[in-house]
Amino acid sequence: MKLFELLGCKKEDRFVPCATLAESINQALFSAWFDGTRESGKNHFLTTELEDEAVSKSLDRLEKLGCRTKVIPLNENGQLTKELLEQHIGPRTCMLTISWANPLTGVIHPIQEIAELCKEKGVLLHVDAEAVIGKISFRLQDYPIQYVSSSCGLIIKEKTPFTPLVFGNGDLKVCFDEMVDKIHHFEHICTETARLRDIFEELISEKGEIHFQKAERLTNISVFSFSGIFADSLVHQLKKKGVLCRAAGKYAISYILTHQTTEEQVERDVAMIFKMADFTMQGRQQRVCIGALSDLELHLLIDETNGIITHAKFQATGSPLLVTAAEITCGILIGKNHGQARRINADLLDKYLSLPKEGYVILNLLLAAIDMAVEQCSDIPYTEIHESPPSDLFESQGIFPGYETMSELKKMDVIEQIIEKEIRPYVELDAGGVEVLDLKGNELTIVYSGSCTTCYSSTGSTLNAIQQILRAKVHPELVVIPRL
Repeated sequence: MKLFELLGCKKEDRFVPCATLAESINQALFSAWFDGTRESGKNHFLTTELEDEAVSKSLDRLEKLGCRTKVIPLNENGQLTKELLEQHIGPRTCMLTISWANPLTGVIHPIQEIAELCKEKGVLLHVDAEAVIGKISFRLQDYPIQYVSSSCGLIIKEKTPFTPLVFGNGDLKVCFDEMVDKIHHFEHICTETARLRDIFEELISEKGEIHFQKAERLTNISVFSFSGIFADSLVHQLKKKGVLCRAAGKYAISYILTHQTTEEQVERDVAMIFKMADFTMQGRQQRVCIGALSDLELHLLIDETNGIITHAKFQATGSPLLVTAAEITCGILIGKNHGQARRINADLLDKYLSLPKEGYVILNLLLAAIDMAVEQCSDIPYTEIHESPPSDLFESQGIFPGYETMSELKKMDVIEQIIEKEIRPYVELDAGGVEVLDLKGNELTIVYSGSCTTCYSSTGSTLNAIQQILRAKVHPELVVIPRL
């Protein structure tokens, strides 16, 4: 088999085609649990602090099955060494899962030493080789690695027990062609791309700092930073200008070269990086926070002086309903501070979106993206802004059908439903709460909780809004009295 020859596998090794790298990782970790942990009782899984999201998600799932995860810190060069690993291996360690090289920093781990130690200790080793295929020279048969993942599939070394997570052969030809194509560019990546990276780093070092130069690195990745500039803010600007880069930390930025990169492009990119860095420095009180999920990426631009969301945009794939919902959600977020954004709940979003029942998955996706984005700005101070319900809720619709003939208990139930649907979501946005206490005739007594108990608007604009909504939706003569 041509692929096995190129990767230096043995003919006895097994290849399981996968649609994505995440699937390949999931297959390896699931098999380790199914064939390893369940049989031996060894339920400890080791990983590092800089791994693909699929690793952390898979390990979270395994923890629900009784496994334990330990995250090993890297050294100052961003590497996991044999000495660091040995400190964390115990008698119940089942597997170490690690990337051969970090796709953001380009730092290469000493896999040979790591693999030999795992073999000595009886620990399964899973390696994500996606970043190194076609970038460094290796023969897999020379390494005692049980599982090797890539975006094309999973290689299982001979005599390694394996139970697939998904049964089926997949498209073997597509998988093989993609991987072979990467390997064919190996010589170019090792020579010309390495030369271009050196040129890039020489130019960038005039104003910025180059990271991980003391570590063994991939030739197509360079990590740099500028003093005082957040990576997300600069990357946000550079992507709009077509510069291929990613945030590799709070300040560090990963610049990625391909076999198609030219010297002219490197020079253009450096000029654009300097230009955008200067622009970002001038407006560095704005921070870009990103909530990235599989089908949705939410970008928030937040004023670092007051925590206000000054701009929001999204990138969505999938149903037109998701695109529409994301667009409306961005409109809701603009003008709010990140504290309010964090308190947006499903009821409030659904009121604006009016999604059908099958659209509730979209609702959860939007909330997850918001939570992920605002988590990145929790250190920014903000001033509370008191949110009022939209004015269209005040439009009179007459007396609630049958209200005047209802019992007091039934009337309170109607009022509670209106408060739950039309009022409470806005009050909760400001970390407050409101409850129905009593109803006597047309006098409704309510009690506040949370921030509403100390807020001046609880007896002013908020109280007025509650009363107007209830008069419009329930009965025009209702009087709302707060118990303070």
